[in-house]
Amino acid sequence: LRALSPEAVPDFESATAAFDASDYRTAAAAYRRVVEKAPGSDAALRRLGASLVLTGQRAEGLAFLEKAVAIRRTPENLVSLAQSLGLETIAEGVETAVQSDVLLGLGCDTGQGYHFSRPVPAADLGGFLTSGHAVVE
Repeated sequence: LRALSPEAVPDFESATAAFDASDYRTAAAAYRRVVEKAPGSDAALRRLGASLVLTGQRAEGLAFLEKAVAIRRTPENLVSLAQSLGLETIAEGVETAVQSDVLLGLGCDTGQGYHFSRPVPAADLGGFLTSGHAVVE
């Protein structure tokens, strides 16, 4: 954001403080100012969208989340959009503990990939699931 629009940084910081304090209306107003100054900031669009969804303005919030995803298809943007839609998120291709931790920290619900297991033949799947190698809800 500093490179995109340095004058938007104070608004972004105050918006983030309001969001962290669960004051979503104040956060939304401040994030709107950031988006006006830096319309290409996917982080500001994502946070504005989340703030609006949390204040009950779901349709408008989702529109901003979709703009954030259109700018950059980052895990943060995709998880935020999915959460706002009430969808479960499943990260595919998780290969390391660090990737798993980051995705869990973003709010991703489930992960799949080599970090958890190599591919298992279909004939062995039943035993694999009941032997404690996977969590099944």
